Amino acid sequence: MPRLRAAGCPQQAEEVIAARAFGAVLDRARDAIAELTRVVEPGRGGVPVTTFRRDATVRKSLTALKAAAKNFLAKASTAGVPEPTSRAFAEALVGADDEHAIRLLVGRVGEVLSLSDGSLIRGALFRVVDRTEAIDGLEEGADSIEPDRTGRTFRIANLHSLLRDIGQWGTP
Repeated sequence: MPRLRAAGCPQQAEEVIAARAFGAVLDRARDAIAELTRVVEPGRGGVPVTTFRRDATVRKSLTALKAAAKNFLAKASTAGVPEPTSRAFAEALVGADDEHAIRLLVGRVGEVLSLSDGSLIRGALFRVVDRTEAIDGLEEGADSIEPDRTGRTFRIANLHSLLRDIGQWGTP
């Protein structure tokens, strides 16, 4: 952004910073969903949402997501970005306890994970991918998306469902 500022475009620099901050929100949301799928993967009966409060890895991913959302809101305010969908998503996450944040995320990835009677269950598109299985057919631009921090292998289409549901592909 220093080049944009030096070129006399400080507003555009701030908007790019806000866009990158929202990209970080989406990356951390993806990581949180990955952690939720890790817990749900072993069984088919579902996992009570209250169980996730005791899972340190899930809580850590939710904390990182909320921090990214808070950062985005600050950057968007500085840049004067009024995009209501991105801001509403980030504001809902910042103000949510872990259980509510899980419910917000699951509501966005209904094909991968679902809620049933207070339990998180596999969705219709949930698929366990062997670590040795190749991930072919990446969507356009998907090769530039930051890899997930969980070390897990996921079918990229499942992770992109969050982006589609929010209606965003990288910029607010």
